[in-house]
Amino acid sequence: GGFGMNVGIQDAFNLAWKMAHFFDGSKDYTLLDSYQKERKYVANKCAALSYINLKRSLLVAKSLGIDPSAPDILVDIVNRSKL
Repeated sequence: GGFGMNVGIQDAFNLAWKMAHFFDGSKDYTLLDSYQKERKYVANKCAALSYINLKRSLLVAKSLGIDPSAPDILVDIVNRSKL
């Protein structure tokens, strides 16, 4: 996790400048079409990294003797920690 806000801001910026350019008169549809190709790669990469981070965090829980299938316990521990 931890990628959502950054990716959302990057997505908005990427789309905003392309739309501004389009509506300023370029009418370049290929530029608008490039949005999905560029951003989908980033979204897929972030999803894969989030999954890896989840698996790693579950390994930490397991090494501490916490059942990683009990998410309520993990949430409680994280919320009580002084990080």
